[in-house]
Amino acid sequence: GILLGLDTLIAQAFGAANVADANHSFRQGFWLAAFSLPALLAAMWLALPFLDVLRLEATVYELTQPFGRVLALSVIPIAAYTVMRRYLQALHEPAPVMYALVSANLVNWLGNWLLIHGHAGFPALGVTGSAWS
Repeated sequence: GILLGLDTLIAQAFGAANVADANHSFRQGFWLAAFSLPALLAAMWLALPFLDVLRLEATVYELTQPFGRVLALSVIPIAAYTVMRRYLQALHEPAPVMYALVSANLVNWLGNWLLIHGHAGFPALGVTGSAWS
């Protein structure tokens, strides 16, 4: 959420023909994402034990723990993706974002196929394999 303002800053800089300022905002977005990552990771990992408040079925609760620990690591590439996406959107270049989303879904589908059930010589990791994918 804290990266949502990048669109405005970058678009205004490009509108004013100030490419240096737009690129500065782009770099600062990466720094902001990098400094917020430890807090995001900690919050996600620390929240996992409190999922029992939701009164999940015991089997589901047991599966959410390893899945959540691995899935929390995804905030690292998602933060970088978010900065790049905001930059491209501000430049009115949605095609690379669309290709990234479509290809990410295809890679995720393949990763799930390989890692959940252990196809093609990969280990069968179950739900945790889906999180790694």
